[in-house]
Amino acid sequence: MKRDLFNHEERYKNWKQDLTEDYIERGLTKGNSDLFLQYFSDMEKGLNVSIKNKKGGRDVKTLNRNRLKLRKILLMLQDYGIKDITKINEEQAVSFFADWKEKGHSSDYAKRFKAFWHWFMKVNRKKGVAIPDITEEIDISEKPTKFVWIDKNAFDNFIKYFVSEEQLILLFCFDSIIRTPTELLSMNVENVYIKGKEIWIKIPQEITKTFERDFNLVYCGNELIKYTEDKRPEDYLFNFNYSSLNKKMQEIAKQIFGEKRSLGGEYYKNITLYDLRHSGAIHFRKLFAETGQSLDILRQRGGWTDFKMINAYTRLLGLDGHIDKEKTLLQEDKTALEKEVERLKNKIKEGNAETKLLREDWDKIKELLENKYKIKIPQ
Repeated sequence: MKRDLFNHEERYKNWKQDLTEDYIERGLTKGNSDLFLQYFSDMEKGLNVSIKNKKGGRDVKTLNRNRLKLRKILLMLQDYGIKDITKINEEQAVSFFADWKEKGHSSDYAKRFKAFWHWFMKVNRKKGVAIPDITEEIDISEKPTKFVWIDKNAFDNFIKYFVSEEQLILLFCFDSIIRTPTELLSMNVENVYIKGKEIWIKIPQEITKTFERDFNLVYCGNELIKYTEDKRPEDYLFNFNYSSLNKKMQEIAKQIFGEKRSLGGEYYKNITLYDLRHSGAIHFRKLFAETGQSLDILRQRGGWTDFKMINAYTRLLGLDGHIDKEKTLLQEDKTALEKEVERLKNKIKEGNAETKLLREDWDKIKELLENKYKIKIPQ
């Protein structure tokens, strides 16, 4: 079961308990608050949603994340001078989110506002009122993600500064390129198993935002098996304070790397467990380039539904689209070449046999001519 690490479910339920007919969302104007409450009431019923749980409604944790983000947007727009969100025009909306992005913030807030505005348009359309789409020109493209990229050699040195359990957690994150903290802290001991001579893990569907996946561990399998020997199958695989470990990672990184910036664009001193997902993925991408393994294996390991991130890692590594034909011949081509070589070998053997027979016949003729008829045959 996926752990609610940030108490989104409890926070949303507590928020709902405070709702009354006279309720006004803290900091919002009465009109903005009423629209805000109506929006999440509709979302909870499953209207205009793209991510649904098994019961058909919005996942409570997602609802609470969106609630907090939309509330922040409305508060900032009020500070921007928009006291009634229904009166905002296209120029104001585009300008506001352009400023927001210029300050380095995520485009996810703009996406949340677009979803809200499209809901507002639909609600009014049902009433026979046409509301223009003021969000078409809002830029929701993402800037290249900055992250700490630590290579395997530097990583191996880095983890020496941690106690044994912490070392295993860090190595597991690098090896599995698991999403942290959600997937990592939702894994159970029973999700680790032995298959043949290797250690495999299963990331179940219920704890991931994409799809279930199984794969083998390359670097930490044996250590992980030993670590789980005294644990029950239903126990969480790891149970630690995520924020505290991130803080320790940053303190150690600052001592080792100082103010140095990593090749991922982010300062080493800002490293988190999630950066090990990026770094591990780049490590395996580089290995795959050397060994010729399919990138589908890496995509499945990371739980990506497309190759967007893998392509980004490819560019970061300076790899191009060159294909070494000698190393990547299709099996059917190799088989055809092998058959042709074998045919030529047989032909040569046949030719040698024929030549030998002809040579033997010629020697007999030559001996007859020279000995019996005394005819000298030139060499």
